[in-house]
Amino acid sequence: MESYYDGDGWYYDGPKTQRDYYIPWAFHYYSLIYAKLMEREDPQRSARFKERAKKFAQSYYHFFDADGAAIPFGRSLTYRFAQAAFYSALVFADVETLPWGEIKGLYNRNMSYWFKQAILTSDGLLNVGYAYENLVMAEGYNGAGSPYWAFKSFLLLAVDKNHPYWQAEEKKFSKILPVKVSQEGRAIFAQTANNRHALMYPFGQSVFTQNHSAAKYSKFVYSTKFGFSVPKSPYHYYESALDSVLSVSEDNSYFRPKSVDLDFQATKDWVSYQWAPYQDVLIKSTIVPCGDYHVRIHQIDNQRELLAYDAAFSNRYEEEERIETASLASYRSSVGLSSIEAVCGYQKGLVIRPEPNTNLLYERTLLPVLEAELTIGTHLLVSIVGGVIDQNNQSEKPKVLVEDQQVTIFSDRKVVYQLDD
Repeated sequence: MESYYDGDGWYYDGPKTQRDYYIPWAFHYYSLIYAKLMEREDPQRSARFKERAKKFAQSYYHFFDADGAAIPFGRSLTYRFAQAAFYSALVFADVETLPWGEIKGLYNRNMSYWFKQAILTSDGLLNVGYAYENLVMAEGYNGAGSPYWAFKSFLLLAVDKNHPYWQAEEKKFSKILPVKVSQEGRAIFAQTANNRHALMYPFGQSVFTQNHSAAKYSKFVYSTKFGFSVPKSPYHYYESALDSVLSVSEDNSYFRPKSVDLDFQATKDWVSYQWAPYQDVLIKSTIVPCGDYHVRIHQIDNQRELLAYDAAFSNRYEEEERIETASLASYRSSVGLSSIEAVCGYQKGLVIRPEPNTNLLYERTLLPVLEAELTIGTHLLVSIVGGVIDQNNQSEKPKVLVEDQQVTIFSDRKVVYQLDD
């Protein structure tokens, strides 16, 4: 554990490219138990573990939205309400990283969220899956007992009834920031719709030995309301369910999404990464968060002809409003609006129906995408992607201007992004 510590409360889980829920529900969970039980025998290390937990808590609450959901991201998501185990361990170790009322609120809302989902079999056992039983998204090491790691969250039941946690009144978030950049956590976190929608824009994350690793670590954005999808098969695009990412294909069958970031950079305004789906194709993708929207800028150098699909959030399929034009693809459900609008470089908007049981939150989804045919050479693709859950409380859609080797975004702030020569 000491060798994996990377600063600001963050560990990495073996590979330096892996920052997922194992940090709160394993590294901090066990270290807080150690700090409580060994504070007399090993006071310096115990104090160090507690201090790291305090720092990590300032990042971790950005994973949660005000409705109690945490951002689906990374592996072992079938452990579900183990997401709240970190807060349970804080109570056990008597570490008040946030006011006890806020910790109680985070814990209670997450637990309440999970018991509204279809996570139990007909005979009352926890099933394998996320928001419903789903073996497609599972890891190879998952079995019938795997979901019971969630019971780590019950550690606080070992705490005496006179502990101040039990006396505190449950509170809402007090200081969620609209955007937080965590270099150690390798992600930009954002909150919209009065904190009811939490978003994560990861960078420099990848895992090579886990099922669906590109889908679970390397997409442009992850959402508490729209979730993300994993492939059922790599052959057709609708089977691959490549939401929230750009992917390219030579034959309109096998599509290659962003997987490993060859290089990456994150600022307070944007995150960018270079990736190579083929040896002779280099792509630099830049993502600019803008509240309920984000702007995507793709600079592509390809030495083979390609078909590109740039996908928005997948959205629960309810046969409601959908739009397909030459420059726009959008679909509105009871969850909200998922849309992607072309600024330059695309030829067509489509709403695709992925295979069932690919999305972690919804059994059936529709996926808005933009299509671009890329001849050999260099190309610039720019789009505006939306994930709006509340029409009455939404960010204004950004305006984007492309000229003179730069992209200028006007939203709640002005962002000028200089394109590569």
